Amino acid sequence: MTGQAEEFRRVETLVNTLEDLYQPIETLDFLNLLQQGDWQLLFSTNLASKSSKMLPSPQVFRLREMRQTLQCANYTGHQDTAVRWDLAQAIPGQFDVSGTFTIKCSYDVTPPAKLQLNMNRGDPVLQLAKGSQIPQDVEGLVGLLHRAMPAELFDPADHAMDTTFLDHELRMVRYTGSKYEGVRDIWIRQGALSIDPTGGSSTQPEQSESESNEKYDNMVMSDEQDDLFMNDGEE
Repeated sequence: MTGQAEEFRRVETLVNTLEDLYQPIETLDFLNLLQQGDWQLLFSTNLASKSSKMLPSPQVFRLREMRQTLQCANYTGHQDTAVRWDLAQAIPGQFDVSGTFTIKCSYDVTPPAKLQLNMNRGDPVLQLAKGSQIPQDVEGLVGLLHRAMPAELFDPADHAMDTTFLDHELRMVRYTGSKYEGVRDIWIRQGALSIDPTGGSSTQPEQSESESNEKYDNMVMSDEQDDLFMNDGEE
Protein backbone atom coordinates (compact mmCIF):
# COMPACT_ATOMS: atom_id res chain seq x y z
CA MET A 1 0.00 0.00 0.00
CA THR A 2 3.02 2.23 -0.27
CA GLY A 3 4.83 3.28 -3.41
CA GLN A 4 5.65 6.08 -5.81
CA ALA A 5 3.19 8.53 -7.34
CA GLU A 6 3.67 6.95 -10.76
CA GLU A 7 2.76 3.53 -9.36
CA PHE A 8 -0.38 4.95 -7.76
CA ARG A 9 -1.44 6.49 -11.07
CA ARG A 10 -0.88 3.14 -12.79
CA VAL A 11 -3.08 1.38 -10.24
CA GLU A 12 -5.82 3.98 -10.65
CA THR A 13 -5.68 3.55 -14.43
CA LEU A 14 -6.11 -0.21 -14.07
CA VAL A 15 -8.98 0.31 -11.61
CA ASN A 16 -10.78 2.58 -14.07
CA THR A 17 -10.29 0.03 -16.85
CA LEU A 18 -11.73 -2.83 -14.77
CA GLU A 19 -14.70 -0.71 -13.70
CA ASP A 20 -15.45 0.22 -17.33
CA LEU A 21 -15.41 -3.45 -18.38
CA TYR A 22 -17.35 -4.76 -15.37
CA GLN A 23 -20.92 -6.00 -15.79
CA PRO A 24 -22.76 -5.50 -12.45
CA ILE A 25 -24.22 -8.55 -10.76
CA GLU A 26 -27.99 -8.53 -11.21
CA THR A 27 -29.11 -10.92 -8.47
CA LEU A 28 -28.70 -10.33 -4.75
CA ASP A 29 -28.09 -14.01 -4.01
CA PHE A 30 -25.13 -14.14 -6.38
CA LEU A 31 -23.76 -10.86 -5.00
CA ASN A 32 -23.89 -12.23 -1.46
CA LEU A 33 -22.34 -15.53 -2.53
CA LEU A 34 -19.32 -13.81 -4.09
CA GLN A 35 -18.65 -11.17 -1.45
CA GLN A 36 -19.22 -13.38 1.60
CA GLY A 37 -16.07 -14.25 3.55
CA ASP A 38 -12.64 -12.83 4.31
CA TRP A 39 -10.83 -10.19 2.23
CA GLN A 40 -7.38 -8.62 2.56
CA LEU A 41 -6.78 -4.98 1.65
CA LEU A 42 -4.49 -4.46 -1.34
CA PHE A 43 -4.85 -0.74 -2.03
CA SER A 44 -6.74 2.36 -0.93
CA THR A 45 -6.73 5.62 -2.87
CA ASN A 46 -7.32 7.40 0.46
CA LEU A 47 -4.12 5.97 1.94
CA ALA A 48 -2.19 6.62 -1.26
CA SER A 49 -3.04 10.32 -1.00
CA LYS A 50 -1.33 10.64 2.39
CA SER A 51 2.18 12.06 2.41
CA SER A 52 4.96 10.15 4.16
CA LYS A 53 5.02 12.87 6.84
CA MET A 54 1.44 12.00 7.81
CA LEU A 55 2.22 8.30 8.33
CA PRO A 56 3.84 6.90 11.49
CA SER A 57 7.52 6.01 11.32
CA PRO A 58 7.87 2.37 10.17
CA GLN A 59 10.49 1.91 12.89
CA VAL A 60 7.90 2.73 15.54
CA PHE A 61 4.56 1.47 14.22
CA ARG A 62 3.46 -0.78 11.38
CA LEU A 63 0.35 -2.49 10.06
CA ARG A 64 0.83 -6.16 9.25
CA GLU A 65 -2.57 -6.84 7.73
CA MET A 66 -5.98 -5.27 7.14
CA ARG A 67 -8.65 -7.95 6.80
CA GLN A 68 -12.37 -7.48 6.25
CA THR A 69 -15.03 -10.13 6.87
CA LEU A 70 -18.47 -9.87 5.27
CA GLN A 71 -21.37 -11.89 6.66
CA CYS A 72 -24.27 -11.58 4.25
CA ALA A 73 -27.95 -12.18 4.94
CA ASN A 74 -30.14 -11.09 2.02
CA TYR A 75 -30.61 -7.30 2.30
CA THR A 76 -28.57 -6.94 5.49
CA GLY A 77 -25.20 -8.07 6.78
CA HIS A 78 -22.20 -7.44 9.00
CA GLN A 79 -18.82 -6.00 8.06
CA ASP A 80 -15.90 -6.54 10.46
CA THR A 81 -12.54 -4.90 9.71
CA ALA A 82 -9.59 -6.30 11.69
CA VAL A 83 -6.14 -4.70 11.59
CA ARG A 84 -2.99 -6.46 12.82
CA TRP A 85 -0.40 -4.01 14.13
CA ASP A 86 3.02 -3.87 15.82
CA LEU A 87 4.40 -1.13 18.07
CA ALA A 88 8.04 -0.53 19.06
CA GLN A 89 7.40 0.96 22.45
CA ALA A 90 10.93 1.27 23.85
CA ILE A 91 13.48 0.83 21.05
CA PRO A 92 12.76 1.76 17.39
CA GLY A 93 12.64 -1.35 15.22
CA GLN A 94 12.07 -3.73 18.13
CA PHE A 95 8.32 -4.38 18.11
CA ASP A 96 7.34 -5.52 21.58
CA VAL A 97 3.63 -4.62 21.53
CA SER A 98 1.33 -6.36 19.04
CA GLY A 99 -2.36 -6.95 18.59
CA THR A 100 -5.46 -6.37 16.52
CA PHE A 101 -7.86 -3.46 16.16
CA THR A 102 -11.38 -4.46 15.12
CA ILE A 103 -14.19 -2.22 13.88
CA LYS A 104 -17.64 -3.81 13.56
CA CYS A 105 -20.62 -2.39 11.73
CA SER A 106 -23.78 -3.55 10.02
CA TYR A 107 -25.05 -2.67 6.56
CA ASP A 108 -28.17 -2.59 4.43
CA VAL A 109 -28.10 -3.45 0.73
CA THR A 110 -29.63 -1.18 -1.90
CA PRO A 111 -29.82 -2.94 -5.30
CA PRO A 112 -27.90 -3.52 -7.39
CA ALA A 113 -24.80 -3.47 -5.17
CA LYS A 114 -24.71 -0.52 -2.74
CA LEU A 115 -23.93 -1.18 0.92
CA GLN A 116 -25.08 1.46 3.41
CA LEU A 117 -22.89 1.14 6.51
CA ASN A 118 -24.15 1.68 10.06
CA MET A 119 -21.70 1.99 12.95
CA ASN A 120 -24.00 0.44 15.54
CA ARG A 121 -22.37 -2.76 16.78
CA GLY A 122 -20.41 -1.45 19.73
CA ASP A 123 -17.11 0.35 20.15
CA PRO A 124 -13.93 -0.58 18.26
CA VAL A 125 -11.88 -3.15 20.17
CA LEU A 126 -8.14 -3.32 20.77
CA GLN A 127 -6.95 -6.85 21.52
CA LEU A 128 -3.37 -7.73 22.47
CA ALA A 129 -1.60 -10.70 20.91
CA LYS A 130 -0.48 -13.51 23.18
CA GLY A 131 2.84 -12.59 24.81
CA SER A 132 2.61 -8.89 23.93
CA GLN A 133 3.75 -6.16 26.27
CA ILE A 134 1.09 -3.80 27.65
CA PRO A 135 1.02 -0.46 25.79
CA GLN A 136 1.93 2.47 28.04
CA ASP A 137 -0.09 5.03 26.04
CA VAL A 138 -3.37 3.59 24.75
CA GLU A 139 -4.62 6.95 23.47
CA GLY A 140 -1.37 7.42 21.55
CA LEU A 141 -1.68 3.92 20.10
CA VAL A 142 -5.17 4.70 18.81
CA GLY A 143 -3.76 7.88 17.28
CA LEU A 144 -1.12 5.85 15.42
CA LEU A 145 -3.81 3.52 14.10
CA HIS A 146 -5.81 6.52 12.92
CA ARG A 147 -2.82 7.93 11.04
CA ALA A 148 -1.82 4.58 9.50
CA MET A 149 -5.24 3.29 8.42
CA PRO A 150 -7.34 4.50 5.51
CA ALA A 151 -9.86 6.91 7.06
CA GLU A 152 -12.85 5.12 5.53
CA LEU A 153 -11.90 1.92 7.40
CA PHE A 154 -11.09 3.62 10.72
CA ASP A 155 -14.42 5.50 10.72
CA PRO A 156 -16.94 3.65 8.52
CA ALA A 157 -20.04 5.44 9.80
CA ASP A 158 -22.53 7.35 7.67
CA HIS A 159 -21.40 6.42 4.19
CA ALA A 160 -22.09 3.83 1.53
CA MET A 161 -20.08 1.63 -0.83
CA ASP A 162 -20.78 0.77 -4.45
CA THR A 163 -19.33 -2.56 -5.58
CA THR A 164 -17.58 -1.60 -8.83
CA PHE A 165 -15.86 -4.95 -9.49
CA LEU A 166 -16.34 -8.41 -7.99
CA ASP A 167 -15.23 -11.92 -8.83
CA HIS A 168 -14.07 -14.92 -6.81
CA GLU A 169 -10.72 -13.36 -5.85
CA LEU A 170 -10.95 -9.59 -6.36
CA ARG A 171 -13.34 -6.99 -4.96
CA MET A 172 -13.34 -3.23 -5.57
CA VAL A 173 -15.62 -0.71 -3.89
CA ARG A 174 -16.22 3.00 -4.43
CA TYR A 175 -17.36 5.10 -1.46
CA THR A 176 -20.15 7.65 -1.67
CA GLY A 177 -21.14 10.31 0.82
CA SER A 178 -19.89 13.62 2.11
CA LYS A 179 -16.72 12.28 3.79
CA TYR A 180 -15.22 9.79 1.34
CA GLU A 181 -16.84 10.46 -2.03
CA GLY A 182 -14.88 8.74 -4.81
CA VAL A 183 -12.44 6.85 -2.55
CA ARG A 184 -11.75 3.30 -3.76
CA ASP A 185 -10.55 0.23 -1.89
CA ILE A 186 -9.23 -2.92 -3.56
CA TRP A 187 -9.54 -6.23 -1.70
CA ILE A 188 -8.24 -9.70 -2.52
CA ARG A 189 -9.73 -12.93 -1.23
CA GLN A 190 -7.94 -14.04 1.95
CA GLY A 191 -5.42 -16.74 1.05
CA ALA A 192 -5.44 -16.03 -2.69
CA LEU A 193 -2.11 -14.18 -2.46
CA SER A 194 0.61 -14.10 0.19
CA ILE A 195 1.18 -10.46 1.23
CA ASP A 196 3.79 -9.11 3.66
CA PRO A 197 3.16 -5.36 3.94
CA THR A 198 6.06 -4.94 6.39
CA GLY A 199 8.65 -5.98 3.83
CA GLY A 200 10.23 -8.32 6.36
CA SER A 201 9.57 -10.53 9.32
CA SER A 202 8.64 -9.54 12.84
CA THR A 203 11.18 -9.66 15.61
CA GLN A 204 8.78 -12.03 17.35
CA PRO A 205 8.07 -15.57 16.05
CA GLU A 206 5.20 -15.62 13.55
CA GLN A 207 2.00 -16.90 15.12
CA SER A 208 -0.61 -19.05 13.46
CA GLU A 209 -3.97 -17.41 12.80
CA SER A 210 -5.57 -19.34 15.65
CA GLU A 211 -2.83 -18.21 18.04
CA SER A 212 -3.00 -14.59 16.93
CA ASN A 213 -6.76 -14.58 17.46
CA GLU A 214 -6.51 -16.10 20.93
CA LYS A 215 -7.72 -13.66 23.52
CA TYR A 216 -4.92 -12.62 25.83
CA ASP A 217 -6.02 -9.15 26.95
CA ASN A 218 -8.91 -7.09 25.62
CA MET A 219 -8.68 -3.35 25.56
CA VAL A 220 -12.07 -1.82 24.85
CA MET A 221 -12.09 1.86 23.92
CA SER A 222 -14.05 3.63 26.61
CA ASP A 223 -14.34 6.97 28.33
CA GLU A 224 -13.30 5.25 31.55
CA GLN A 225 -9.58 4.43 31.74
CA ASP A 226 -10.24 1.59 34.19
CA ASP A 227 -12.37 -0.16 31.55
CA LEU A 228 -9.69 -0.17 28.88
CA PHE A 229 -8.23 -3.50 29.94
CA MET A 230 -10.44 -6.54 30.24
CA ASN A 231 -9.13 -10.01 30.99
CA ASP A 232 -10.84 -13.31 30.29
CA GLY A 233 -13.63 -14.01 32.71
CA GLU A 234 -14.35 -10.36 33.52
CA GLU A 235 -17.69 -8.84 32.62
